[in-house]
Amino acid sequence: LILVLIVGFYISNIITKPIKELDEAAKKFVPGNLNYLKIKSKDEIGSLSNSFNSMEKSINTYVYNIQSEKAKLDLVLSNINEGIAAISKNGEIIFKNPVIDSLGQNILETLINIKDSCFKYGHVVEDLNLKDKIFKIDASIHNDTCIIVIHDITSERQMINKQKNFVSNISHELKTPITAIMGYTELLKSEKEYDKMAVEYLYSESLRLKNLVLELLEVSRLDSYESKLDKRTVNLSQIVKSIVENMCHKASKYNIDIKNSIEEDIIAYLDANKISQSIINLIDNAIKYSNPGGTIQVKLYSENNFNIIEVKDSGMGISEEDKNKIFERFYRCENAKEIGGSGLGLPIVKEIIEKHGGSISVESELNKGSNFIIKLPQKMD
Repeated sequence: LILVLIVGFYISNIITKPIKELDEAAKKFVPGNLNYLKIKSKDEIGSLSNSFNSMEKSINTYVYNIQSEKAKLDLVLSNINEGIAAISKNGEIIFKNPVIDSLGQNILETLINIKDSCFKYGHVVEDLNLKDKIFKIDASIHNDTCIIVIHDITSERQMINKQKNFVSNISHELKTPITAIMGYTELLKSEKEYDKMAVEYLYSESLRLKNLVLELLEVSRLDSYESKLDKRTVNLSQIVKSIVENMCHKASKYNIDIKNSIEEDIIAYLDANKISQSIINLIDNAIKYSNPGGTIQVKLYSENNFNIIEVKDSGMGISEEDKNKIFERFYRCENAKEIGGSGLGLPIVKEIIEKHGGSISVESELNKGSNFIIKLPQKMD
């Protein structure tokens, strides 16, 4: 009897051990602790164990793939420029990327309010002013979760405002000469004798209109993919000398003196027409914004592998705030708005110089004049 009990206990242990192992594995299975079972019996329990191991392997593969895809998604969402957040109906932040964090703690309260509106209306689009910036918020519901995307539209809004200001400025600039031309035309129609002064004024205003149109066309060309530089080897010294001689006549009409210091025989590889246009524009601005009796200095010299052109005036100068904006399209300085102009001249110069691989900067102080400095690389490529 004792022998039978011993044998029975032994057989029972052989049978129940793998069952217990399966039971323990099944209990750990729910929390996700998947471990390989080492049950080598060839009976039904062994077969069940093999099935269990196959299932464990498949699930591990699925889990790995899901975690891998999640890691990729997290990487993408963490490195895009838009802020992204996912919020549950009860206000739990399921996900938010670093852009959201960079907007400060107060943004979370705003997002919760947007979430409430989103669950109420299904879709919310609104603007948010935060930290001197403008953001567009787009929120919608997906799988009972509010997905919020925040996009920085500050630059877009600034461009729209600049375009509005440009339309206003250019309308004024065009209206003034057109009105004058029409008025003097009516006067000429009524006069029997030749009015030389009226004709000269008509010519002057017509030339002003022409220059405005040319600036607009130049901006259009610079924006075009077809805009190419016609670079050739030229004597830059001769080009600058010729420009100064021609501009002296215009400056003398306003009792402004142009002095120059031009290094001889500087040979450069560039688009002569475009560079000439840039220099003329700078000198023309210097004349326009200088007081009668003022002086303009034009320099050309070589230094540290650059050909440098300077145009310095003794005019009204530029404030620190305006110095950072004068090369933006359509921008007009506060102290120069009474003087005609489209706000396109300096941006055109900047784009031409940068297309040559160079740079332009300005040194200026209010009521003490300005010095514009062009640097063109000497490298002939």
